[in-house]
Amino acid sequence: DVVNGAVRDCDVFLVVTDVYSGGKMDSDEDDDDENLDKMGIGEDMLARLQQAHRPVIVVVNKVDLVADTDESVYTNTPVKAIQTIQKWRSVLPDAFAIIPTCAANGPDDQGVVALRSILLANDPDVNVGAAIRNLGRPVAGMFPASSGGMPTNEEA
Repeated sequence: DVVNGAVRDCDVFLVVTDVYSGGKMDSDEDDDDENLDKMGIGEDMLARLQQAHRPVIVVVNKVDLVADTDESVYTNTPVKAIQTIQKWRSVLPDAFAIIPTCAANGPDDQGVVALRSILLANDPDVNVGAAIRNLGRPVAGMFPASSGGMPTNEEA
């Protein structure tokens, strides 16, 4: 009952996962129920998030563990992290943001700063756009296609 009440009364859903969530990353693989359950949150919670009428933010942690200097030609985000972001976007197409992070870097990690900026966007000292730009070149799937790009402070 406590969890159901919290889900019912929340203002935003924050899903913290890692680059290893989502099972196989093959684009040919179908998104069957077994694969969706591998997102690490279970089918019931995934369905709640998909039907939520509140913002959903997904934080993809541990991007440093899959970093390879040759992997990512056009961003500073490793290919495996990009694939995970895109996988989450495919199952949560309306998620407000999917942010790559390395929490081991502490509170100054660019992903942590971006997340904090989004959550504190009403603070006049917070610049969401600058925090997002500090992540590097945007990765397809970080923001919904309908948003047209980075969120503004007002949208956050």
